[in-house]
Amino acid sequence: VIKRISGGGADYSFECIGDTEMVVAALQSCCDGWGLTVTLGVPKVKPEIAAHYSAFLSGKTLKGTLFGGWKPKSDLPSLVEKYMNEPLHKNGQNKLGCLLQVVAS
Repeated sequence: VIKRISGGGADYSFECIGDTEMVVAALQSCCDGWGLTVTLGVPKVKPEIAAHYSAFLSGKTLKGTLFGGWKPKSDLPSLVEKYMNEPLHKNGQNKLGCLLQVVAS
């Protein structure tokens, strides 16, 4: 359906619920040549996917990410430092209040 509506497929597709069948559907919805599918969801069962090999021969890419590509060991200290120096506060609101509690404990 997406290929028909978009005239060839999506440039980017995202699977966010951890359903391996949806990963394949998202990959199929991408355009040939440069389509990129990113899977963000963590499957509870059946972690294997069954995609046709031709999807990759046609230039599509499948990537997975956890925490948006953050590396907790190196990126979390930087986030805490930014929080402590207050550049993450906007409009006087403190959206990351729980982070300080986690760091302090």
